[in-house]
Amino acid sequence: MKSTILGFLMVLTTIFGAWAGHHMESDLAKKYPQLDLTDIFVFKSPTPGKTVFIMGFNPKSMKDSLNNYADNGIYRFCIGADADFFSGISPTFTFKNNKIQFYLANQAEPPIGSTGTLIGEGPINRQLQFSNGVNIFTGTVLDLFQGNSTGIRAFREMAAAGKFDLSAFDIGEKGNIFAKLSSTVIVLEVPNELLPKEMWYYATTAVEVEPDHWHRVNRIAHVLFPHLYLLDKDLTIKYLESNHEVDPKVKQGIYNNVLNYIKLAGYKSNPEEYATVLLNRVYPDVMTYTIGTDAEYTISKINGRPLQADAMDVALALLVGSDSPIDDKVSISLERFQDVFPFVVPIDNDYIDAADKIVKVEVISDTAKATTDDHKEETSNTIWYILGAAVFLFIIILVSKKKR
Repeated sequence: MKSTILGFLMVLTTIFGAWAGHHMESDLAKKYPQLDLTDIFVFKSPTPGKTVFIMGFNPKSMKDSLNNYADNGIYRFCIGADADFFSGISPTFTFKNNKIQFYLANQAEPPIGSTGTLIGEGPINRQLQFSNGVNIFTGTVLDLFQGNSTGIRAFREMAAAGKFDLSAFDIGEKGNIFAKLSSTVIVLEVPNELLPKEMWYYATTAVEVEPDHWHRVNRIAHVLFPHLYLLDKDLTIKYLESNHEVDPKVKQGIYNNVLNYIKLAGYKSNPEEYATVLLNRVYPDVMTYTIGTDAEYTISKINGRPLQADAMDVALALLVGSDSPIDDKVSISLERFQDVFPFVVPIDNDYIDAADKIVKVEVISDTAKATTDDHKEETSNTIWYILGAAVFLFIIILVSKKKR
């Protein structure tokens, strides 16, 4: 009887802790799982001169299902050429009639329901090769996130009770609920000339609940951000609804939370100092990447995120101030990745059985331009306007003096 009860409690813990990756953080994400973001990766493509973006979504994805995609929502990568997202681009996607539509907005953070200019479309579960050098794949894969969901739930509960105990992860691979889950992905391979050299980025989704009435469903950047840094539901909602801006209440809530972890762990002699450093590093929840460089997700350096990195171990170490990764006792399933496009391993039979998996797409409108140049041009024009106004004012002053 005792073992049965313990087994039942473990099942309950697994069920309710199943979404401790980056899954199901809000009521809208639960209502519209097709728009619930699960992961994001950015790294240098093995094809010279290109960068890869991968967005994972829908933790309730089913193999061979055309219903893994939302036809009433948008999926977007927000890419800023500066930390303020003053300029940039936003590759945006919709799904209609079992096809993916690829749009591009020459803004880093467009209005929530806007898409930008339609570049082209093609069937889902295929590799789409656009004539402007962009490659896209969307399909179903085994969940790309691997981590000890059950363990992290227990770890957080212990920390809330004032105890730092890494034995919470001793459950090991049994705590990895993601091993049995599938998700859907958008893989985007972009020529570097379309991107700013230094970029700030995150992914986001939105749903049209009524005609022209949009709501943000989710956003994602740093690994496990809501589950490690935000323990308050109201603050989580504020975070999910924001763009890159800093919210004072969210910021203070994150600081208080991480300071508790750091003090309990005891790795740092000055917890307050490290808490401030960590806060500035992870909030606002935006990632950075230098185009053309090797992606890294380590304690010392975060530069994009490669598929093979054991991100949960790094995220835990950052949270508590450890100089070495915290082992969550779950390994990365390398067989879920491959070295060539689409870099993930599709499991949908529609893709596997396709005689020709590659579809060539002629772009409808090739408006994709590196917005860093646009920004420089705008800045240059502004300077000339100011200089022109100064010269005009100087001439007026000289003329008025001569009249006197």
